[in-house]
Amino acid sequence: MNDFSSETPKSPEIKKKILRIIYIEDQKDFRELIGAELKKIPDVELIASFPSTEEAKDYLLKLRRENKELPDGIVSDNDLGIGKATGIQFAKELKKLGFKIPVVLFTGYAKELRSLSKEYLDGIGVKSIVDKNDLESTRNLVGILKEISLSSNMPQNKPQ
Repeated sequence: MNDFSSETPKSPEIKKKILRIIYIEDQKDFRELIGAELKKIPDVELIASFPSTEEAKDYLLKLRRENKELPDGIVSDNDLGIGKATGIQFAKELKKLGFKIPVVLFTGYAKELRSLSKEYLDGIGVKSIVDKNDLESTRNLVGILKEISLSSNMPQNKPQ
């Protein structure tokens, strides 16, 4: 008698990666519109949206304290209102706090921000700048997020 079974071994299920993101936008109507569009996209889960970087930071710190899974990416407007931290300032603060979540700036001021060096942006965790005034760029937002997520394969976003 042998130890071999006549049954065909089952192949492991391949699970599709769901891209978990948060979205920061101070303009409520725009935040709701883009949030609704993001929710329609397969393989993307909008786990939260916020009107300010301060609220987003508090949320991320809470996830960390509770040892919960962090998002795979952050989409943030850069200009979030007078007296509020910008998307770039938020990315710098996340880096100081030890978060390694890629940030995509989704802004109406993309042309101005593109004058910043790639090295500087990479150094603070900003992986791309998307012009929200350009329909084609907006359509590419999810592709950009997926590419960033796959290329960085962020194990630090999983609770230990």
